[in-house]
Amino acid sequence: MDPANPGWPQALATRRCFVRAAVGALSAVATCHLTSDGNATAADAPPDARGPGGPGSDGPLVSEADLLKLHREAPIFLGYMKPAIRYLPDGGMDAAMFFTCPAWSQGCFPRLRKGGVKVTTLSFGLNDPDLFPGRVGVSRVVQSIGAFLQAAADHPGEIEVARTAVDLDRIMAAGKMAVVLHLTGVHLDGSLEMLHAYHAIGVRSVHPPFDTRANTGVDLWRQDAAMTPFDRRVVQELVRLRMVIDLSHASDGMIAEILRLTDVPVIISHGMCRALSDTKRNLSDG
Repeated sequence: MDPANPGWPQALATRRCFVRAAVGALSAVATCHLTSDGNATAADAPPDARGPGGPGSDGPLVSEADLLKLHREAPIFLGYMKPAIRYLPDGGMDAAMFFTCPAWSQGCFPRLRKGGVKVTTLSFGLNDPDLFPGRVGVSRVVQSIGAFLQAAADHPGEIEVARTAVDLDRIMAAGKMAVVLHLTGVHLDGSLEMLHAYHAIGVRSVHPPFDTRANTGVDLWRQDAAMTPFDRRVVQELVRLRMVIDLSHASDGMIAEILRLTDVPVIISHGMCRALSDTKRNLSDG
């Protein structure tokens, strides 16, 4: 970010809110706003997240000097990546290659460490959901998470899954990389109980589709794509479980409805500006 650009304080304040939303949703959630001078304020935030006014204050959350310090010193948090997994002939899965560096992988542990990444969000889903419908798809997603957890267990001094904000601090303080588990599509086969199972094994963030029986990834990018009744129930349960709602891959209509349905921070872990590149995954300024 360029300090000569008058928009950079707002951008950094937004990032401050993003980080507190993504991490705070694991414990105490803060709702962030930007003031006209580019500062960030917090509502319903824990006392340590408040401004100089202390508990109950709605004053500036951070000053411009604080923002510069944050930009220079904050841990590097990679918001979204799919780990490399090898699919075995016997139906098994092997995620050990995440700890090597196959040339075709989206990312791997050695490269992340070399780049100074302290926290990474690893996402699990189905590359082609139509090939694995219903419970078969649910089983495959759970199996892929299990494969990663098995591989990570072989590197106890290097990496650990974070389930809470306290975990994040502890893992980073120990010099290890913290991992937040994420879902690319919420494969439930119509069962909200399965959402609790994902939470129990450590998943803390998800992005659409929430109702994989009714919506495919392609459908969601249509601007007229709407939420189903089950989508809405999933969103309500995500809020209750304090899981982070990621609006990546959602249509403009779905984004607007989710913002109306919830009063908690949400994130968009990966997306670009539609005004600069008019493609279906990019985001409107509206």
